[in-house]
Amino acid sequence: MFLVDDLTAWLVGVLADQGVKQLVNATLGDDLQRALPAVIRRAVDLTTTDLCPDDRERADELARLISTRFRKRKPDLLLGGHDTVVEALRASVASQVTPLGGDRGEVLGISVAVLADKLSEQLIGEIEVTGLRDAPLEALANRLTQDRIYLQGQRTEAMLTRLEQRSAEAVARLDADLAGGSAPGAVALTLAELPAATGGFAGREDDLAWVLERLDPAQAAKAICLAGLGGVGKSTLAIQAGRAARDRGWFAGEVLFIDLHGYGEQRLEPGQAIDALLRALGVPRDRLPSEPRERERLYRSTLAQLDRSVLIIADNASSEAQVSPLLPGAGPHKVLVTSRDTLAALSGPLREVPVLDDQAAVDLLDEALRIARPDDDRVATARESAARLARQCGGLPLALQMVAAVLKADWTLQPAELADDLAAGASPLDRLTYDDGSESGMNPVAAAFDLSYRRLDERDARVFRLISSAPGPDISTTEAAVLAALPVREARSALARLAKAHLAEAAAARATPAPRWRMHDLVRAYARRLSDEHATADGREAGLDQLFGYYLVTATQADRYLRGQQGSMMYAWSLPTTVEPEFSDRNGALSWLDAERVSLVAAVSAALASGRDPVVLDLPGVLTTYLYWHRHFDDFLNTMSAAYEVAHRLGEVDYEAMALTSLSPVLREVGQFEDAVDAARSAATLYALTGDGYNRALALTNLGIALRDRQEFEEAITTYQDAIGIFQQAGDQLNEATAQMNLSMALTGAGRFEEAVDACNEALGVFRELGYPDREAAALVNLAEPLHWLRRTDEVADVSRRAANLFAAAGDRYNEGVALDNLCVALGETGHVAEAVGAGERAIAIFTETGEQAALAKARNHLAAVRAAST
Repeated sequence: MFLVDDLTAWLVGVLADQGVKQLVNATLGDDLQRALPAVIRRAVDLTTTDLCPDDRERADELARLISTRFRKRKPDLLLGGHDTVVEALRASVASQVTPLGGDRGEVLGISVAVLADKLSEQLIGEIEVTGLRDAPLEALANRLTQDRIYLQGQRTEAMLTRLEQRSAEAVARLDADLAGGSAPGAVALTLAELPAATGGFAGREDDLAWVLERLDPAQAAKAICLAGLGGVGKSTLAIQAGRAARDRGWFAGEVLFIDLHGYGEQRLEPGQAIDALLRALGVPRDRLPSEPRERERLYRSTLAQLDRSVLIIADNASSEAQVSPLLPGAGPHKVLVTSRDTLAALSGPLREVPVLDDQAAVDLLDEALRIARPDDDRVATARESAARLARQCGGLPLALQMVAAVLKADWTLQPAELADDLAAGASPLDRLTYDDGSESGMNPVAAAFDLSYRRLDERDARVFRLISSAPGPDISTTEAAVLAALPVREARSALARLAKAHLAEAAAARATPAPRWRMHDLVRAYARRLSDEHATADGREAGLDQLFGYYLVTATQADRYLRGQQGSMMYAWSLPTTVEPEFSDRNGALSWLDAERVSLVAAVSAALASGRDPVVLDLPGVLTTYLYWHRHFDDFLNTMSAAYEVAHRLGEVDYEAMALTSLSPVLREVGQFEDAVDAARSAATLYALTGDGYNRALALTNLGIALRDRQEFEEAITTYQDAIGIFQQAGDQLNEATAQMNLSMALTGAGRFEEAVDACNEALGVFRELGYPDREAAALVNLAEPLHWLRRTDEVADVSRRAANLFAAAGDRYNEGVALDNLCVALGETGHVAEAVGAGERAIAIFTETGEQAALAKARNHLAAVRAAST
């Protein structure tokens, strides 16, 4: 056990040597026995625990060795004449403990220099913060505060920053100690000097201008609130705004900073914060009323009596209730609040602080490195690699500071190497760390998120964990409800609360007004780690099964609307009873598919990775129509290739053949003509082996298309004719007409234009009769080509115009553009230049919108030719 009396006697002696006997006298007798030993005990315990974590025996031995050095103050160790008590305490502690290190300068493997620094700073910090609530130490605490102000003008900014950080650390630890029940009350520290600036501040020009505009004394706003994700830089922005406002002479009274610890265990109650602010404003302890309401009135009265304006920065407020009592009444004073929650009920302007974009994030990294080494140009000369780092940090300033610290610690490390290192990790969150010696045990980025997460109730925490496991970059309210097995209304409320806490955010709607929600990448990684820990309790796998079933059922409904089909569903899955259908018509189905495409594709990959083979087999099949029509060929190939992989592994020949049949036309679209032929041939062969003539005909149709693209027209014609014969026997008019339509293209390629026109017109009649406008439009486009070669230009214009109108009604932008491009050429050849130009410009606009570069270049050439011919 550490001999507290020894160190107490030593401390009294040091104070006496410094000529502050009045401070010693203020703590003698019973008051000394109560106050000073408790402070010393905490300082030593904190020191030994910090230096010997998870090793209680070693910590006790270190405390015993310290005690041996303070049992007797030798004359050669009496240190007087220092300008400040702070300096005297630091020097005296160093002199007392240095002999413990012997020749190696270490004790128990710990540097005596580190030991002396840690012990002196803990001791100073404990005296200072305890004096805020204990009258016996108040005079000494005030003297230490005065010393810090003096040192501010005498020492470098780096030394002052270090001391303030140590004091803040002591406050936090003392608060944690008090919260654990060791003493009543809590401690609030109000700084008349703003905290030190962080290593880099970039990309916040607009945010800073917004805050300063509202801090302007000419503006009426009393309370300004900055809200955002933990680690996004709200506090830094507030501190920078406070400095800028003070530099402009706006707050001559003072700029006060108080950390409300709203998300930690040391959360300050409003009364505690008001106590600290009153004392910072010069109100003596004995004038503080005992009743909370009386203290609020005194606080506002004190502010009202000041003839100079004051700005209070209330950092880390967790609720309106915590900060509302701090708002000033009459007078020019203002409060700048930061919070991880959107404090919507707080009367005043609100700003959501976003993550940084790539350019601003790179600028922050560059600035942070140059603060340490002005000639460090690693970021400036490798901005592309630095941008990779920024994206891996998700633009989160706290994560960027961790990356900067790693780069500053190793000046040979290049941004590209660090980016590769982060990319190689299982999760960027695990690697965004820097060992600062604090041994806190938690990644600082994760720790920032943890403070917000711990305030969630169990239902919201479960929703938070579960939505991190959903495939895709965002999730709809309905999907969250399905995943969490909650009514949609309850899921919506939970998501709104997560958004208020900035653990989720409303995503930009891609194609539907239905609300969607997303997580910052690092928040998602943090939540996924929690989800893995709580997977069983949360019922995560059952929830994912329900979600994949929802995707399949709803995508099937959408596919049937797109195809114009009616009748019963083909899958055994059904929607949960708490979920309403997402749409009731074709346009609604298209909007849903547009909004969900990325998530649906991700769902196939997730199902493949998790062994949900039935989902992988079925979901790609109901996406084929949509993905093909909208030319999302990469998505088509990825999903259908997964289906083929599973079918082949399981020996599901029908599914395997279906996948190959579907893949063939898309392989052709992306220029893989040999693969397209092979896929269609293989599908036809598999169907022949199983005796499935009908689906063999479908595969033959696709084979004919692939052969036609390779200009093997005669074989293509024969293949189409075989398919037509099978469809005729099966009585399938629709697919027979589709094969006829494709046959017309092979006949055109073979120069048999009249036959091509007849085949296409026969298909057109069937499509009109059966009511398939999408296929009618495709047949009209195909018909335009043989008509063109037959010089029937007026008919080309007519069928192209009709096709464009049908594609527009169906929402098929690409093929609408193709039809308009054909119309432009036909009208130009018939001398209808103005109409031709209009059609060409519309085609160019569509291809520009859809990003179809080859079609865009072709349309531009056609329009240029029309214009040139008319001059």
